[in-house]
Amino acid sequence: MNRMGIALAADSVVSIYDNGVQRKRHDSVVKLFMMSERHPVGIMVYNNASLLGIPWETIIKLFRRNLENRSFQTLEEYGDELIQYLMNSENLFPVEVQQKYFQKEFKAECFRIQKEANELYRLVPLATRIEYEEAELRDKLVEDVICNRLDRWKAKEDALGFTAKQAKDFLDTMSGEVSKIIMGMFADWNLDNSNVLRLNEIAWHLIYKRNLNFESCTGLVIGGFGETEHFPIVQHIVVCGVYGGILKHEEPLVRKISEESPSYIESFAETEAVNDYLLGVSTKVMKEVDNAVAIIRSTPIEALQRVTGMKKVKKEELMEEVKSKSEEAAKNVEEKIRLLMYRRFGGILKVVEILPLKELAKVASTLVRLTSFEKQLSLEAETVGEPIDVAVISKGDGFIWINRKHYFRPELNHRYFRDDQQYEYPKENSYETNKGVAPAERK
Repeated sequence: MNRMGIALAADSVVSIYDNGVQRKRHDSVVKLFMMSERHPVGIMVYNNASLLGIPWETIIKLFRRNLENRSFQTLEEYGDELIQYLMNSENLFPVEVQQKYFQKEFKAECFRIQKEANELYRLVPLATRIEYEEAELRDKLVEDVICNRLDRWKAKEDALGFTAKQAKDFLDTMSGEVSKIIMGMFADWNLDNSNVLRLNEIAWHLIYKRNLNFESCTGLVIGGFGETEHFPIVQHIVVCGVYGGILKHEEPLVRKISEESPSYIESFAETEAVNDYLLGVSTKVMKEVDNAVAIIRSTPIEALQRVTGMKKVKKEELMEEVKSKSEEAAKNVEEKIRLLMYRRFGGILKVVEILPLKELAKVASTLVRLTSFEKQLSLEAETVGEPIDVAVISKGDGFIWINRKHYFRPELNHRYFRDDQQYEYPKENSYETNKGVAPAERK
Protein backbone atom coordinates (compact mmCIF):
# COMPACT_ATOMS: atom_id res chain seq x y z
CA MET A 1 0.00 0.00 0.00
CA ASN A 2 0.91 3.64 -0.42
CA ARG A 3 -1.07 6.87 -0.48
CA MET A 4 -2.32 6.12 -4.00
CA GLY A 5 -3.96 2.80 -3.18
CA ILE A 6 -3.51 -0.87 -2.43
CA ALA A 7 -2.45 -3.80 -4.62
CA LEU A 8 -3.66 -7.29 -3.73
CA ALA A 9 -2.19 -10.43 -5.28
CA ALA A 10 -3.07 -14.08 -4.67
CA ASP A 11 -1.89 -17.37 -6.13
CA SER A 12 -4.22 -20.15 -7.31
CA VAL A 13 -3.01 -23.28 -5.52
CA VAL A 14 -4.94 -25.29 -2.98
CA SER A 15 -3.49 -28.43 -1.42
CA ILE A 16 -5.55 -31.32 -0.05
CA TYR A 17 -3.94 -33.17 2.85
CA ASP A 18 -4.66 -36.52 4.46
CA ASN A 19 -3.03 -37.15 7.86
CA GLY A 20 -0.48 -34.45 7.14
CA VAL A 21 0.45 -35.79 3.67
CA GLN A 22 -0.32 -33.78 0.54
CA ARG A 23 -2.61 -35.89 -1.65
CA LYS A 24 -3.96 -33.46 -4.22
CA ARG A 25 -2.99 -30.07 -5.65
CA HIS A 26 -5.20 -27.81 -7.73
CA ASP A 27 -4.10 -24.58 -9.41
CA SER A 28 -7.41 -22.95 -10.31
CA VAL A 29 -8.75 -21.77 -6.95
CA VAL A 30 -9.96 -18.17 -6.60
CA LYS A 31 -8.62 -16.40 -3.51
CA LEU A 32 -9.09 -12.73 -4.43
CA PHE A 33 -12.52 -11.11 -4.75
CA MET A 34 -14.29 -7.81 -5.09
CA MET A 35 -16.11 -7.36 -1.78
CA SER A 36 -18.53 -4.69 -2.98
CA GLU A 37 -19.75 -4.07 -6.52
CA ARG A 38 -20.01 -0.33 -5.94
CA HIS A 39 -17.29 0.60 -3.46
CA PRO A 40 -13.48 0.35 -3.30
CA VAL A 41 -13.09 -2.78 -1.17
CA GLY A 42 -11.53 -6.17 -1.94
CA ILE A 43 -10.94 -9.35 0.04
CA MET A 44 -8.46 -12.23 -0.10
CA VAL A 45 -8.64 -15.61 1.64
CA TYR A 46 -5.89 -18.03 2.62
CA ASN A 47 -5.41 -21.36 4.38
CA ASN A 48 -8.77 -23.18 4.47
CA ALA A 49 -10.83 -22.63 1.31
CA SER A 50 -14.18 -23.20 3.05
CA LEU A 51 -16.05 -22.58 6.28
CA LEU A 52 -18.03 -25.58 7.56
CA GLY A 53 -17.98 -27.02 4.06
CA ILE A 54 -19.21 -23.85 2.30
CA PRO A 55 -16.57 -22.49 -0.12
CA TRP A 56 -15.42 -18.99 0.73
CA GLU A 57 -16.01 -18.02 -2.89
CA THR A 58 -19.71 -18.79 -2.40
CA ILE A 59 -19.85 -17.05 0.99
CA ILE A 60 -18.20 -13.86 -0.28
CA LYS A 61 -20.39 -13.63 -3.38
CA LEU A 62 -23.54 -14.14 -1.28
CA PHE A 63 -22.32 -11.48 1.13
CA ARG A 64 -21.64 -9.13 -1.78
CA ARG A 65 -25.18 -9.63 -3.04
CA ASN A 66 -26.52 -9.04 0.46
CA LEU A 67 -24.43 -5.87 0.80
CA GLU A 68 -25.99 -4.41 -2.39
CA ASN A 69 -25.19 -0.69 -2.56
CA ARG A 70 -24.50 -0.17 1.14
CA SER A 71 -21.23 1.43 2.16
CA PHE A 72 -19.53 2.23 5.47
CA GLN A 73 -17.64 5.15 6.86
CA THR A 74 -14.57 3.03 7.70
CA LEU A 75 -12.95 -0.06 6.17
CA GLU A 76 -13.19 -1.95 9.47
CA GLU A 77 -16.97 -1.77 9.31
CA TYR A 78 -16.92 -4.00 6.21
CA GLY A 79 -15.18 -6.67 8.27
CA ASP A 80 -17.64 -6.19 11.13
CA GLU A 81 -20.54 -6.54 8.68
CA LEU A 82 -19.08 -9.76 7.28
CA ILE A 83 -18.73 -11.22 10.78
CA GLN A 84 -22.34 -10.35 11.57
CA TYR A 85 -23.46 -11.84 8.25
CA LEU A 86 -21.71 -15.13 9.07
CA MET A 87 -23.24 -15.25 12.54
CA ASN A 88 -26.75 -14.59 11.21
CA SER A 89 -26.65 -17.05 8.29
CA GLU A 90 -28.48 -20.03 9.77
CA ASN A 91 -29.31 -21.27 6.27
CA LEU A 92 -25.58 -21.50 5.47
CA PHE A 93 -24.54 -23.05 8.78
CA PRO A 94 -27.40 -25.12 10.28
CA VAL A 95 -26.92 -26.42 13.82
CA GLU A 96 -26.41 -30.00 12.62
CA VAL A 97 -23.59 -28.84 10.31
CA GLN A 98 -21.95 -26.92 13.17
CA GLN A 99 -22.13 -30.07 15.29
CA LYS A 100 -20.73 -32.25 12.50
CA TYR A 101 -17.64 -30.09 12.02
CA PHE A 102 -17.04 -29.75 15.74
CA GLN A 103 -17.14 -33.54 16.10
CA LYS A 104 -14.59 -33.76 13.29
CA GLU A 105 -12.29 -31.37 15.14
CA PHE A 106 -12.71 -33.25 18.42
CA LYS A 107 -11.81 -36.53 16.66
CA ALA A 108 -8.67 -34.85 15.35
CA GLU A 109 -7.74 -33.77 18.88
CA CYS A 110 -8.30 -37.31 20.20
CA PHE A 111 -6.15 -38.65 17.37
CA ARG A 112 -3.34 -36.26 18.39
CA ILE A 113 -3.57 -37.54 21.97
CA GLN A 114 -3.44 -41.14 20.78
CA LYS A 115 -0.47 -40.46 18.54
CA GLU A 116 1.48 -38.71 21.30
CA ALA A 117 0.80 -41.54 23.78
CA ASN A 118 1.91 -44.19 21.26
CA GLU A 119 5.11 -42.28 20.53
CA LEU A 120 5.87 -42.04 24.25
CA TYR A 121 5.31 -45.78 24.62
CA ARG A 122 7.80 -46.53 21.85
CA LEU A 123 10.41 -44.44 23.69
CA VAL A 124 10.01 -46.31 26.98
CA PRO A 125 13.16 -48.37 27.76
CA LEU A 126 12.78 -52.11 27.56
CA ALA A 127 13.63 -52.52 31.26
CA THR A 128 10.73 -50.27 32.21
CA ARG A 129 8.35 -52.18 29.93
CA ILE A 130 9.34 -55.42 31.67
CA GLU A 131 8.81 -53.85 35.08
CA TYR A 132 5.21 -52.83 34.32
CA GLU A 133 2.32 -54.64 32.73
CA GLU A 134 1.88 -53.36 29.14
CA ALA A 135 -1.74 -52.31 29.72
CA GLU A 136 -0.85 -50.55 32.96
CA LEU A 137 2.00 -48.66 31.32
CA ARG A 138 -0.11 -47.62 28.33
CA ASP A 139 -2.90 -46.41 30.62
CA LYS A 140 -0.45 -44.31 32.62
CA LEU A 141 1.06 -42.78 29.48
CA VAL A 142 -2.27 -41.85 27.93
CA GLU A 143 -3.36 -40.28 31.23
CA ASP A 144 -0.18 -38.19 31.31
CA VAL A 145 -0.80 -37.02 27.74
CA ILE A 146 -4.45 -36.15 28.45
CA CYS A 147 -3.48 -34.18 31.54
CA ASN A 148 -0.74 -32.31 29.67
CA ARG A 149 -3.07 -31.49 26.76
CA LEU A 150 -5.71 -30.23 29.18
CA ASP A 151 -3.17 -28.03 30.98
CA ARG A 152 -2.09 -26.55 27.64
CA TRP A 153 -5.70 -25.80 26.72
CA LYS A 154 -6.34 -24.15 30.08
CA ALA A 155 -3.36 -21.87 29.55
CA LYS A 156 -4.76 -20.49 26.26
CA GLU A 157 -6.66 -17.21 26.12
CA ASP A 158 -10.43 -17.21 25.84
CA ALA A 159 -11.90 -16.91 22.35
CA LEU A 160 -13.79 -13.81 21.30
CA GLY A 161 -17.57 -13.67 21.62
CA PHE A 162 -18.13 -16.76 23.77
CA THR A 163 -19.17 -17.11 27.37
CA ALA A 164 -18.36 -20.29 29.28
CA LYS A 165 -22.08 -21.08 29.41
CA GLN A 166 -22.57 -20.67 25.65
CA ALA A 167 -19.70 -23.07 24.97
CA LYS A 168 -21.12 -25.58 27.44
CA ASP A 169 -24.64 -25.28 26.04
CA PHE A 170 -23.37 -26.05 22.53
CA LEU A 171 -21.34 -29.02 23.80
CA ASP A 172 -24.37 -30.34 25.72
CA THR A 173 -26.36 -30.60 22.48
CA MET A 174 -24.07 -33.44 21.36
CA SER A 175 -22.95 -35.01 24.61
CA GLY A 176 -23.93 -38.44 23.33
CA GLU A 177 -21.86 -38.04 20.15
CA VAL A 178 -18.85 -36.79 22.14
CA SER A 179 -19.05 -39.85 24.40
CA LYS A 180 -19.23 -42.14 21.35
CA ILE A 181 -16.13 -40.49 19.91
CA ILE A 182 -14.23 -40.99 23.19
CA MET A 183 -15.27 -44.63 23.47
CA GLY A 184 -14.49 -45.31 19.83
CA MET A 185 -11.16 -43.49 19.65
CA PHE A 186 -9.88 -44.97 22.92
CA ALA A 187 -11.36 -48.44 22.61
CA ASP A 188 -7.87 -49.99 22.99
CA TRP A 189 -7.10 -47.94 26.06
CA ASN A 190 -8.54 -48.45 29.53
CA LEU A 191 -9.80 -44.96 30.37
CA ASP A 192 -11.18 -44.39 33.85
CA ASN A 193 -13.95 -41.87 34.57
CA SER A 194 -11.51 -39.10 35.49
CA ASN A 195 -9.85 -39.29 32.06
CA VAL A 196 -13.22 -39.36 30.31
CA LEU A 197 -14.14 -36.17 32.20
CA ARG A 198 -10.82 -34.61 31.19
CA LEU A 199 -11.50 -35.38 27.53
CA ASN A 200 -14.94 -33.79 27.84
CA GLU A 201 -13.27 -30.73 29.33
CA ILE A 202 -10.86 -30.63 26.39
CA ALA A 203 -13.88 -30.72 24.06
CA TRP A 204 -15.26 -27.68 25.87
CA HIS A 205 -11.92 -25.87 25.53
CA LEU A 206 -11.93 -26.54 21.77
CA ILE A 207 -14.90 -24.17 21.61
CA TYR A 208 -14.10 -21.71 24.36
CA LYS A 209 -10.36 -21.16 23.90
CA ARG A 210 -8.32 -19.50 21.19
CA ASN A 211 -6.68 -21.90 18.79
CA LEU A 212 -5.10 -21.03 15.45
CA ASN A 213 -3.78 -24.48 14.60
CA PHE A 214 -6.99 -26.05 13.35
CA GLU A 215 -7.13 -26.98 9.69
CA SER A 216 -10.52 -25.26 9.68
CA CYS A 217 -9.08 -21.76 10.20
CA THR A 218 -9.20 -19.26 7.34
CA GLY A 219 -7.41 -15.93 7.06
CA LEU A 220 -9.41 -13.05 5.59
CA VAL A 221 -7.57 -9.98 4.30
CA ILE A 222 -9.89 -7.04 3.58
CA GLY A 223 -8.37 -4.01 1.88
CA GLY A 224 -9.59 -0.71 0.54
CA PHE A 225 -11.27 2.51 1.67
CA GLY A 226 -14.20 3.53 3.82
CA GLU A 227 -16.30 6.54 2.78
CA THR A 228 -14.42 8.95 5.05
CA GLU A 229 -10.94 7.49 4.42
CA HIS A 230 -8.52 8.88 1.84
CA PHE A 231 -5.65 6.45 2.42
CA PRO A 232 -5.98 2.66 2.08
CA ILE A 233 -6.38 0.26 4.99
CA VAL A 234 -5.96 -3.48 5.47
CA GLN A 235 -7.95 -5.50 7.98
CA HIS A 236 -6.83 -9.06 8.82
CA ILE A 237 -9.31 -11.48 10.42
CA VAL A 238 -8.77 -15.17 11.26
CA VAL A 239 -11.97 -17.25 11.32
CA CYS A 240 -11.99 -20.70 12.93
CA GLY A 241 -15.57 -22.01 12.87
CA VAL A 242 -19.15 -21.49 14.00
CA TYR A 243 -20.36 -22.95 17.29
CA GLY A 244 -23.90 -22.45 18.54
CA GLY A 245 -24.39 -19.66 16.01
CA ILE A 246 -21.33 -17.77 17.25
CA LEU A 247 -18.43 -17.17 14.88
CA LYS A 248 -15.09 -18.11 16.40
CA HIS A 249 -12.58 -15.52 15.19
CA GLU A 250 -9.59 -13.52 16.23
CA GLU A 251 -9.53 -9.82 17.05
CA PRO A 252 -9.08 -8.07 13.67
CA LEU A 253 -5.67 -6.54 13.02
CA VAL A 254 -5.66 -3.24 11.15
CA ARG A 255 -2.85 -1.56 9.21
CA LYS A 256 -3.34 1.99 7.89
CA ILE A 257 -1.49 4.26 5.53
CA SER A 258 -0.92 7.63 7.16
CA GLU A 259 1.51 10.53 7.14
CA GLU A 260 3.58 8.63 9.71
CA SER A 261 3.37 5.31 7.79
CA PRO A 262 3.22 6.21 4.08
CA SER A 263 3.85 2.68 2.71
CA TYR A 264 3.27 -0.91 3.74
CA ILE A 265 4.00 -4.47 2.61
CA GLU A 266 2.75 -7.71 4.16
CA SER A 267 2.51 -11.33 3.06
CA PHE A 268 0.08 -13.90 4.42
CA ALA A 269 0.09 -17.70 4.71
CA GLU A 270 3.44 -18.58 3.03
CA THR A 271 5.52 -15.67 4.30
CA GLU A 272 9.10 -16.95 4.54
CA ALA A 273 10.32 -16.27 0.98
CA VAL A 274 8.85 -12.75 0.90
CA ASN A 275 10.17 -11.84 4.35
CA ASP A 276 13.62 -13.22 3.50
CA TYR A 277 13.72 -11.03 0.39
CA LEU A 278 12.46 -7.91 2.14
CA LEU A 279 14.93 -8.25 5.01
CA GLY A 280 17.82 -9.50 2.88
CA VAL A 281 18.54 -12.39 5.26
CA SER A 282 17.12 -15.89 5.33
CA THR A 283 15.12 -16.83 8.42
CA LYS A 284 17.19 -20.01 8.72
CA VAL A 285 20.42 -18.02 8.54
CA MET A 286 19.15 -15.65 11.25
CA LYS A 287 18.53 -18.61 13.56
CA GLU A 288 22.15 -19.65 13.11
CA VAL A 289 23.27 -16.06 13.74
CA ASP A 290 21.29 -16.07 16.99
CA ASN A 291 23.04 -19.30 17.97
CA ALA A 292 26.42 -17.76 17.16
CA VAL A 293 25.62 -14.69 19.25
CA ALA A 294 24.69 -16.95 22.17
CA ILE A 295 28.07 -18.67 21.81
CA ILE A 296 29.85 -15.30 21.83
CA ARG A 297 28.13 -14.54 25.14
CA SER A 298 28.69 -17.89 26.86
CA THR A 299 31.92 -19.51 25.58
CA PRO A 300 34.50 -17.10 27.10
CA ILE A 301 32.76 -17.35 30.48
CA GLU A 302 32.61 -21.15 30.33
CA ALA A 303 36.29 -21.27 29.38
CA LEU A 304 37.29 -19.02 32.28
CA GLN A 305 35.27 -21.13 34.72
CA ARG A 306 37.40 -24.15 33.80
CA VAL A 307 40.65 -22.35 34.57
CA THR A 308 42.33 -23.77 37.71
CA GLY A 309 45.11 -22.46 39.94
CA MET A 310 43.81 -18.89 39.95
CA LYS A 311 42.95 -16.96 43.06
CA LYS A 312 39.23 -16.59 43.65
CA VAL A 313 39.32 -12.77 43.82
CA LYS A 314 41.31 -12.52 40.60
CA LYS A 315 39.01 -15.00 38.85
CA GLU A 316 35.93 -13.03 39.87
CA GLU A 317 37.48 -9.81 38.54
CA LEU A 318 38.28 -11.49 35.23
CA MET A 319 34.80 -13.00 35.11
CA GLU A 320 33.18 -9.58 35.32
CA GLU A 321 35.48 -8.22 32.63
CA VAL A 322 34.88 -11.21 30.35
CA LYS A 323 31.11 -10.94 30.82
CA SER A 324 31.21 -7.26 29.89
CA LYS A 325 33.39 -7.81 26.80
CA SER A 326 31.37 -10.83 25.64
CA GLU A 327 28.09 -8.97 26.03
CA GLU A 328 29.49 -5.97 24.13
CA ALA A 329 30.74 -8.18 21.27
CA ALA A 330 27.41 -10.03 21.04
CA LYS A 331 25.44 -6.77 20.97
CA ASN A 332 27.68 -5.37 18.23
CA VAL A 333 27.01 -8.41 16.02
CA GLU A 334 23.25 -8.24 16.65
CA GLU A 335 23.03 -4.49 16.07
CA LYS A 336 24.99 -4.58 12.81
CA ILE A 337 22.82 -7.33 11.34
CA ARG A 338 19.58 -5.71 12.53
CA LEU A 339 20.74 -2.38 11.09
CA LEU A 340 21.41 -3.97 7.68
CA MET A 341 17.95 -5.58 7.72
CA TYR A 342 16.30 -2.33 8.79
CA ARG A 343 18.06 -0.34 6.07
CA ARG A 344 17.11 -2.81 3.36
CA PHE A 345 13.44 -3.03 4.33
CA GLY A 346 13.28 0.71 4.94
CA GLY A 347 14.72 1.36 1.48
CA ILE A 348 12.12 -0.88 -0.16
CA LEU A 349 9.32 0.89 1.72
CA LYS A 350 10.62 4.27 0.54
CA VAL A 351 10.43 3.10 -3.06
CA VAL A 352 6.94 1.63 -2.56
CA GLU A 353 5.85 4.97 -1.12
CA ILE A 354 6.25 6.72 -4.49
CA LEU A 355 5.15 3.94 -6.87
CA PRO A 356 2.18 4.53 -9.21
CA LEU A 357 -0.65 2.01 -9.08
CA LYS A 358 0.60 0.00 -12.07
CA GLU A 359 3.99 -0.55 -10.43
CA LEU A 360 2.35 -1.27 -7.09
CA ALA A 361 0.49 -4.13 -8.75
CA LYS A 362 3.75 -5.39 -10.26
CA VAL A 363 5.41 -5.46 -6.84
CA ALA A 364 2.53 -7.44 -5.29
CA SER A 365 2.40 -10.03 -8.08
CA THR A 366 6.20 -10.38 -8.16
CA LEU A 367 6.37 -11.12 -4.43
CA VAL A 368 3.77 -13.88 -4.84
CA ARG A 369 5.65 -15.20 -7.89
CA LEU A 370 8.86 -15.15 -5.83
CA THR A 371 7.30 -17.50 -3.29
CA SER A 372 6.07 -19.77 -6.10
CA PHE A 373 9.56 -19.85 -7.65
CA GLU A 374 11.16 -20.63 -4.29
CA LYS A 375 8.78 -23.58 -3.84
CA GLN A 376 9.63 -24.90 -7.32
CA LEU A 377 13.34 -24.99 -6.46
CA SER A 378 12.87 -26.73 -3.11
CA LEU A 379 11.92 -30.27 -2.12
CA GLU A 380 8.91 -28.94 -0.20
CA ALA A 381 5.34 -29.31 -1.42
CA GLU A 382 4.43 -26.63 -3.98
CA THR A 383 1.76 -24.89 -1.93
CA VAL A 384 2.03 -21.64 -3.93
CA GLY A 385 1.79 -21.39 -7.71
CA GLU A 386 0.52 -19.49 -10.73
CA PRO A 387 -1.68 -18.14 -12.21
CA ILE A 388 -1.69 -15.08 -10.00
CA ASP A 389 -4.74 -12.84 -9.64
CA VAL A 390 -3.95 -9.16 -9.12
CA ALA A 391 -6.21 -6.22 -8.33
CA VAL A 392 -5.59 -2.57 -7.51
CA ILE A 393 -7.94 -0.48 -5.38
CA SER A 394 -7.85 3.31 -5.35
CA LYS A 395 -10.19 5.92 -3.93
CA GLY A 396 -11.03 7.37 -7.34
CA ASP A 397 -11.20 4.30 -9.61
CA GLY A 398 -12.33 1.69 -7.08
CA PHE A 399 -11.57 -2.00 -7.60
CA ILE A 400 -9.68 -2.69 -10.85
CA TRP A 401 -8.58 -6.14 -12.03
CA ILE A 402 -5.04 -6.24 -13.42
CA ASN A 403 -4.82 -10.02 -13.94
CA ARG A 404 -7.63 -12.49 -13.47
CA LYS A 405 -8.06 -16.14 -14.38
CA HIS A 406 -11.32 -17.75 -15.48
CA TYR A 407 -12.24 -21.42 -15.37
CA PHE A 408 -14.22 -20.99 -18.60
CA ARG A 409 -13.64 -19.59 -22.11
CA PRO A 410 -14.63 -15.90 -22.02
CA GLU A 411 -15.58 -15.77 -25.72
CA LEU A 412 -18.35 -18.32 -25.06
CA ASN A 413 -19.77 -16.47 -22.06
CA HIS A 414 -20.64 -12.91 -23.08
CA ARG A 415 -23.64 -13.00 -20.74
CA TYR A 416 -21.33 -13.34 -17.76
CA PHE A 417 -19.50 -10.12 -18.58
CA ARG A 418 -22.71 -8.29 -19.47
CA ASP A 419 -24.57 -9.19 -16.27
CA ASP A 420 -21.71 -8.86 -13.79
CA GLN A 421 -20.41 -5.30 -14.03
CA GLN A 422 -17.35 -6.04 -11.92
CA TYR A 423 -15.63 -7.83 -14.81
CA GLU A 424 -14.16 -6.02 -17.79
CA TYR A 425 -13.44 -7.63 -21.12
CA PRO A 426 -11.54 -6.43 -24.22
CA LYS A 427 -13.88 -4.32 -26.36
CA GLU A 428 -13.14 -6.17 -29.59
CA ASN A 429 -14.66 -9.36 -28.19
CA SER A 430 -17.19 -7.88 -25.80
CA TYR A 431 -20.93 -8.23 -25.88
CA GLU A 432 -21.27 -4.47 -26.30
CA THR A 433 -19.28 -4.61 -29.56
CA ASN A 434 -21.38 -7.42 -30.99
CA LYS A 435 -24.90 -6.63 -29.80
CA GLY A 436 -27.25 -5.64 -32.56
CA VAL A 437 -25.24 -7.59 -35.11
CA ALA A 438 -26.73 -10.71 -36.66
CA PRO A 439 -25.19 -13.92 -35.25
CA ALA A 440 -23.82 -14.89 -38.67
CA GLU A 441 -21.97 -11.57 -38.90
CA ARG A 442 -20.40 -11.77 -35.45
CA LYS A 443 -16.77 -12.70 -35.19
